[in-house]
Amino acid sequence: MADRTSSLGLYLTSVLGSRIFFGTPLKPSTMLGAVLGIGGVVLVFLPEISGGAGNGNPALGIAFALGGALTASLGNIVAYRNHGRGLPVVQMNTFGMLYGALFVAVWALVTRQPFLFDRSPRYLLSLAYLAVFGSIVAFGAFLALLGRIGADRAGYVTVAIPIVALLFSALFEGLRWHPSLALGILLCLGGNVAVLWRRGSS
Repeated sequence: MADRTSSLGLYLTSVLGSRIFFGTPLKPSTMLGAVLGIGGVVLVFLPEISGGAGNGNPALGIAFALGGALTASLGNIVAYRNHGRGLPVVQMNTFGMLYGALFVAVWALVTRQPFLFDRSPRYLLSLAYLAVFGSIVAFGAFLALLGRIGADRAGYVTVAIPIVALLFSALFEGLRWHPSLALGILLCLGGNVAVLWRRGSS
């Protein structure tokens, strides 16, 4: 539930952040996309929400998710500003990951977390895949998209991520389809069309 909240929060804070820092107008198509995206994600995970799946403190989890969404949104806004100043995507991606790795390393040292590393081929292959395709390529492509269409519209990617994960789950994990899941995916796709729609040359 918290990761779904984070996805929605990141998109909404990106829209509001673009308005506050860059004066980007809140277009009707963007707001329609937000409404469709929120409704779609809620419908997709309605059984999980109504069933109260999961353990732990849900309020704390949602608070962390919203905090993560806020910081990620601020990162998107800074990246959009840097892209507008002509900074290359590769360098922005490299330094962003370097700063993130240093922060995690310092946090692990402060909290006395053990540094463990699995040398099995299966782990090394999965690590290489996540490093190259899940991080370098994915974030590089997202930063390029951010510079082309803006932080508000690019933020809708976070709404699409859970939908893509569900489709893969249906293909490889035997996910069972239900009406709210199908309707939610259709709403999210409709929201994506609304956000990216441009009339004429505008």
